[in-house]
Amino acid sequence: MKKSASLTEGSISQGLIVFAIPLILTSILQQLYNTADLLIVGRFAGKEAMAAVGATGPITQLLIGLFLGIATGVGVVVAQSFGSRNYQKLSSAVETSMAIAIGGGLVVTVFSYLLTPSLLALMKTPGDIFDQAVVYMRLFFIGTVPLMVYNMGSGILRSMGDSKRPFYYLIVGALVNILLDLVFIAYLGWGVAGAGLATILGQVASAFLTFYNLNRGNEFVLLKVKNIRIRQDVLKEILAIGVPSGLQAVVINLSNVIIQAVINGFGSNAVAGNAAASRIDGFVFLTISSLGMAVMTFAGQNIGAGQMGRLKKGTRVGIKVTTLIIGGLSLLLVVFCSQLIGLFNNNPEVIEYGRLAILYLAPGYIIFGIMEILGGVLRAAGHATVPMVMSIVFMCIFRIFWMYLLLPHYYSIKTVFLSYPVTWILNFLGILGYYLFVPWQPDGQQV
Repeated sequence: MKKSASLTEGSISQGLIVFAIPLILTSILQQLYNTADLLIVGRFAGKEAMAAVGATGPITQLLIGLFLGIATGVGVVVAQSFGSRNYQKLSSAVETSMAIAIGGGLVVTVFSYLLTPSLLALMKTPGDIFDQAVVYMRLFFIGTVPLMVYNMGSGILRSMGDSKRPFYYLIVGALVNILLDLVFIAYLGWGVAGAGLATILGQVASAFLTFYNLNRGNEFVLLKVKNIRIRQDVLKEILAIGVPSGLQAVVINLSNVIIQAVINGFGSNAVAGNAAASRIDGFVFLTISSLGMAVMTFAGQNIGAGQMGRLKKGTRVGIKVTTLIIGGLSLLLVVFCSQLIGLFNNNPEVIEYGRLAILYLAPGYIIFGIMEILGGVLRAAGHATVPMVMSIVFMCIFRIFWMYLLLPHYYSIKTVFLSYPVTWILNFLGILGYYLFVPWQPDGQQV
């Protein structure tokens, strides 16, 4: 039964929505089982364990961000090859991506495991949660290879129009993770070590199913283990898009690490509250990422097929759908933010810090969403450097100046949270200007 689908024909709105729904559900599920770690730890192991898990997030995202960005480059090459029906190049991209996932994952695992204590100390992680944070972060990095295999493999399937099977595979991983969370944390009392081990085994389950699918093959590609190696002819194309995308992720996460270090200075209640808020608004950001991925896949396939008019229409549809969905989610989070934070921990200070984080970030979600749609189209067209440069300027450098110039004069957690929507707006204006006024399409025409 064929599950891969072409987005180069048929109704644009229907095609995008049908393709995006499994992506959104996948993101929600992924965030749900990531949230389960924090929720179960917070309920059964206490506030300090919850803060320890939350404090590791910016570092883990920083260290794997480059390779997940390279997965974006793989997705674009696969989508364009699929759109142009170049199946030989498609197979080369798949083989190369798996080599990157396995080799890169091993490198990240080794170095991150060794550097974990130093990185947490550099971030001024509070002493009462430091040791638990080391345990959780080291366990997380042991699972880097299966994490990257799943992300690379699921990105390949999505780029060929199959957004359902990655969702099914993630369901299995999520069930494994949540069930083991309950066993390891609630029943056996293993705390953060149990949360880390459950995460590893959940990732292994999803990665195994994804790899098995590619190895078994479908109507377009068959991945043989003996053929997994770097293919120079497609590596350059992958890196041309993936490295800027990865550096963009690294730079943004670097600024988040700096901000996390600032939040650490407000104490473990602030760390725990922000961690809960991050898990909650993570549902919004992953939904945005899914919509951006759907539009990027659509754009890549249509660029490969030479259908520029359809690309423009699809971009407009993507912006409208994103505005409606993200606007609704933002409203729900604002209305129920205190109750949602309270699910993680009922400490009043933790709830207040988490509530403030959501109230300050939520008004900017729609802007961030539209920015991701436009950025996805530019990446699909081979213009990945532009979103990277703008992110470095506005979402890293500007944030750092904000923290070190403005925060000393207005020392409040509110000042920290306000930096996010301000930098999103600036970055959005830059990308919008490039999209509207600079020739970025393969035919050299403006929108």
